[in-house]
Amino acid sequence: MKTFFAVCVLTITLSLTGCSAQQTAQNISNVLGGILNIAQQEEQALGQADAAILSHWVTLGLTLKGQTDTCIGAAGNTKAKLATCLTAFVGGLLSPQELAGLRIMSTASQKKVQLYATAALIAINGALTQWGQPAQPNPTIAVAPSTAEVRRLSAQLQLEGYLP
Repeated sequence: MKTFFAVCVLTITLSLTGCSAQQTAQNISNVLGGILNIAQQEEQALGQADAAILSHWVTLGLTLKGQTDTCIGAAGNTKAKLATCLTAFVGGLLSPQELAGLRIMSTASQKKVQLYATAALIAINGALTQWGQPAQPNPTIAVAPSTAEVRRLSAQLQLEGYLP
């Protein structure tokens, strides 16, 4: 719960910086790209089987991010359309098929992916909630990340100043 609160504060702080809805969505997309880049760097530290699964997931995420950026550009400042863009990203990256693949990774790798998925979802849900849209549920890949793990990821994304 503390992790959820910390990342929500981060997301809401990013979302309430006087930006338009479209700029907020683009900021969130940029954070998603940062999360995926960090996940991509982790591939080298994993065993061959886990690295192959993570590589597929990251490649899918980067493809979806490109589609999300295009969608955000076309949506203008319409919150409902922007929400659809972000929700489509979640639907693709965290589909039941993708989650099934992630759950066969080692426990340590699952925990890392859970951190990335949680951070991405909370960033997206911050905007969705602000725009009056329903939040997306957080999938269970592994045990939820600790506050310290979220803070380390936030530091890697250079967002640590946004956490309490």
